[in-house]
Amino acid sequence: ILQMPDVNNREAIEDIFPMSDIEKGMFYYTLTDPSLGIYHDQIVHVVQAHEFNEQLFHQAVFLMAEKHPILRTAFYFPESETPVQIVYKKVEPELTHRDISHMPETDQKEFLKRYLDEDRARPFSDNQAPLWRLSTFSLGKHYVGIVFVCHHAIIDGWSDASFMTELNNIYVTLKRDSSYRPEKLASSYRDFVVKELIVKQNTETAAF
Repeated sequence: ILQMPDVNNREAIEDIFPMSDIEKGMFYYTLTDPSLGIYHDQIVHVVQAHEFNEQLFHQAVFLMAEKHPILRTAFYFPESETPVQIVYKKVEPELTHRDISHMPETDQKEFLKRYLDEDRARPFSDNQAPLWRLSTFSLGKHYVGIVFVCHHAIIDGWSDASFMTELNNIYVTLKRDSSYRPEKLASSYRDFVVKELIVKQNTETAAF
């Protein structure tokens, strides 16, 4: 049974608005059979990172969450009302780092495979933000593995490329200037949802 997200503390909530059609479609299949985990995305990147600074990288991740409302979003499905998404002002994402550089490469691959298998057994609670987590792994020879796990409703393949590029840029900038803060978004997913609702009310669009 889906439970209502915690809305008692209204000061913690930034915004509430309807889900988009594509989000509702994804969650329909998610809730039909949660055990399948069909929208439980695991995105793995191996990057070069000389003198990787775990603390600074986590700071960059938090700045990303501050900038992008979708990274602070949970979903709610009332029985007789419109499904909505709830954007919280702050979230506490699960961030972990492990140094496995002492392992041979074959053991590292096996370790990461087990990690991903175990992670798939930890589905997200749709009504609890954030719907993502991130882990990093020191692999040695200046390489770092980044595992970004999320519900597909908040991140797709195109968004992952943008997410990783911006995260890298913020991390690199923080190395030069620890006081750096990215600019706020000119528009958000909320704006898209509003436009979608307007278009759906257009009779020509409906006829098409």
